[in-house]
Amino acid sequence: MIHQATEIKYGTLDKGDVLSVEHCEAVMGIDRKTNPSGYTLALMGLVTQVQREITQEGKRYTVATRKGQVVVLTDPEAAEYQDHRFESGQKTSRRAHFYNQCVDVNNLGQDQRSKHDYNLIKQAAILSAANGARQALRPIPVKRVTPTLG
Repeated sequence: MIHQATEIKYGTLDKGDVLSVEHCEAVMGIDRKTNPSGYTLALMGLVTQVQREITQEGKRYTVATRKGQVVVLTDPEAAEYQDHRFESGQKTSRRAHFYNQCVDVNNLGQDQRSKHDYNLIKQAAILSAANGARQALRPIPVKRVTPTLG
């Protein structure tokens, strides 16, 4: 269902619904063509607002942007989207840890140095556990038991 109005009726949103670019422009009061960076920034805020409102409605849906639209993702889309977000977050963590190791500790005070060392050890343990879990875990196939008639 594509919603076209100047306000959002959060209670009517369901998986697969799309808020068009025109609708988002009307709600936010920002034109995508004349102010693309402002539109993008406001769109991220709108996604957060929609996510918060539908969660308060008791719906656990994933909301994202796609080509300037706000989309309530279906379950297959949400599974793929959330996996990508998780992996992206881990890449960011690994990159941050790498650059954290490049800090010259000789330029740090004693308190800052001990905190830095603690953070490096903590980050290394978390990343190591995540890498070990990635290799060790294998999904367990689900066996369905269908009752027989008779």
